[in-house]
Amino acid sequence: MSNNIISIIIPTFNQGNYIKRCLDSIKSQTYKNYEIIIIDKYSTDNTKIIIDEYKFLPIRFFQIENSGIIANSRNFGIKKANGEIIAFLDSDDYWVPSKLEKCYEKILDGNDLIFHNLEISGQKNKLNRKITLKGRKLQKPYFKDLIINGNPISNSSVMVKKKFLFDVNLINEEKKMNAAEDYNLWIKISKKTEKFCFINETLGYYQFNLHGASRKKKYEPHYYERYKRVFFIS
Repeated sequence: MSNNIISIIIPTFNQGNYIKRCLDSIKSQTYKNYEIIIIDKYSTDNTKIIIDEYKFLPIRFFQIENSGIIANSRNFGIKKANGEIIAFLDSDDYWVPSKLEKCYEKILDGNDLIFHNLEISGQKNKLNRKITLKGRKLQKPYFKDLIINGNPISNSSVMVKKKFLFDVNLINEEKKMNAAEDYNLWIKISKKTEKFCFINETLGYYQFNLHGASRKKKYEPHYYERYKRVFFIS
């Protein structure tokens, strides 16, 4: 890699209630060589006002109309990225301070895609215990594992080498993939490389929010059965 900049891609729309927490978690990272690319769908709340309070961070701010296709915003950010490493973060999610450092160490070890567990923010089970979106170590062939066993990779946990995103023609923006485009992306990348690394630690937090397809999908019954038929042919 010619540089060790990590480009953090953050799509957002009317997330003024959460984006401060998101940016604070980036500010607290122990790894400091990053840029933040925020792609805003013309928010009508105080999102832009809050972002402007973080001018001391290396933020590049763009506004686009994505027609409700989050993949469009993420692809826009990927194309603008100066770094050769991409980290995805939704604007209502956030990380622990060591997230970038621990994931980057795995990149240096020769891995191409890193992911980890996320704790669900603001939710506990019936026993008042924390709920975690747990990943798992994939079994080879990874493509087959993902198709058969479903998606263990949470978007806001992923760090990936940018070249593989371009190798698979970026994230699918078709409407049939809306809310499932991340799963599709991991499958496509697994056909290019099996250097995936699962860190069995909670390095971030996922905001439980039933508004928006990207949040609903994790809790819909039979989600993977309904969608996985189309993922590997797109």
